[in-house]
Amino acid sequence: MGRIRIVFSEKNQQNRSSWDQLAVLYAVRGPGELFEEVKERRLEVTAEPVLYQWREVRPGEAGHVLLKQKASDEIFKQVVEDLMVQAPKK
Repeated sequence: MGRIRIVFSEKNQQNRSSWDQLAVLYAVRGPGELFEEVKERRLEVTAEPVLYQWREVRPGEAGHVLLKQKASDEIFKQVVEDLMVQAPKK
């Protein structure tokens, strides 16, 4: 499985409080009404200084999927909270 990175805002990419839970939610349920998938993109990372940049995929190159937030923060919070408090199924 590939890595999942969720960008909530171009201005606030350091806020990572629920990425683990949201990554699992996306991996299990797909984009649904919560996420917008932006395909044909690739995440590049530079070493010094460490920078992350999304760019278009070049011909013959494997791409990544950029996830953008569709639902409100409150809906994300409620979905994750509802799932986290459920007892596991036997």
